[in-house]
Amino acid sequence: MLMNKAPSEPEAGPPTVDSGRLPGIDRAVVEPQVFAERLRLLAKQCRGLMLSGAIVSTLLAILQWRIVEHERIVEWLVLLALADQLSFRYTGYWMRHFDDPGQQRRALRHILSTLACTGAVWGLASWMLYVPGNFEYELVTILVLFGVTMATVVLFSTFGIAIVTRAIAVWIPPIAHTLYVGDRLHIYLGAGYLAFVGFTITFGWRVSNEHIASIFRLFENRLLNQRLAESQASLARSNTDLQRNNEALKTALQRIEEMSVRDELTGVHNRRFLTRRLDAACDRRQQYGRTMSIALVDVDHFKKINDTYGHNVGDDVLKFLAVEARSRLRPDDLFARYGGEEFVCLLPDTDADTAAAVGERLRKAIAEESPRRTPHGIEVTVSIGIAVYEPGESVKDWLRRSDEALYSAKHQGRNRLVVAPKPPPVQLQAAG
Repeated sequence: MLMNKAPSEPEAGPPTVDSGRLPGIDRAVVEPQVFAERLRLLAKQCRGLMLSGAIVSTLLAILQWRIVEHERIVEWLVLLALADQLSFRYTGYWMRHFDDPGQQRRALRHILSTLACTGAVWGLASWMLYVPGNFEYELVTILVLFGVTMATVVLFSTFGIAIVTRAIAVWIPPIAHTLYVGDRLHIYLGAGYLAFVGFTITFGWRVSNEHIASIFRLFENRLLNQRLAESQASLARSNTDLQRNNEALKTALQRIEEMSVRDELTGVHNRRFLTRRLDAACDRRQQYGRTMSIALVDVDHFKKINDTYGHNVGDDVLKFLAVEARSRLRPDDLFARYGGEEFVCLLPDTDADTAAAVGERLRKAIAEESPRRTPHGIEVTVSIGIAVYEPGESVKDWLRRSDEALYSAKHQGRNRLVVAPKPPPVQLQAAG
């Protein structure tokens, strides 16, 4: 028979179709979700068909009321109502379990059973509403069954097996009835019914394949959108992390750069930074002609402090000196460690008198504050040599003159300040 040649759909999933699968999407990932969605649509259409089926069955009963025994019409309507009620209960129950992969196959079998049951009751109309010799009314019943079958193709296209089950269930009773009547006309009608069933199954299977493919594409697009959203979120997090790391790296580089120009012990600038600043200051002096001075500061008897109290205390004395100097100097002044217990203070826009006043304030502050702010109450004093930069003078000569002034302060008894005299013109010409 033709209907036996129809393909059978795998119970665990959709028929094999070319869903236009998108690259990077694994069919196995979306298949359970698609199968559950197909079950929901099938159950929803089953429940929706009950209302339209009740209307059509009532119209058919009214059309046949005049010639068919009323008891037979009522019996058929009752059977159809019972079958619809069974379908309604089953689909309502299973719609709450479609997300459970372990229950999906069982749900499909039960829904197909209700489809077969209601379809068979519709097909029984060819027996229960049959009146011998009244072919016109028999044709009305058959036309209704045609409409019910075509509605099946449209409503149950999410499962090709549902179309097959419904079509076969609807048309087995009419085909059996034509064989039972046995005249030539009904035999021809039976052959036509069989051809119609074959056409319905073939056409319905193709419609089902297209419908299933569209559902697959829908879920694949959803999955791609979800992955795209996750990728964008991951990218945003990566960008945030990268920005944070860049900021941390920038901060670390700034710290490294700062450490490279800072003295590790005292925190003031180191000799390398000082040398660069002195060179730059000399260049600006040559360009703009501004007066500037340097003060070379040296801790008196520092070796004695180390020998008496230890190097840790000596380090604390140097730290105290650095803190005190930075608190007493102007924002534009540069205070740097030159080496050992020697420090250099660059005083821009400062003549000899102003530089001497700044240095004297620093010298007095150190002498007054040291007993209270150094370990063991050590009285710390400093000697200071000041030199005003002269045009054409090299940085080396400038520092040498401040060192000579410092030596003079040491020689005169320490804890004092000496300003270096101007260099002879001959020296400046030689330096130039």
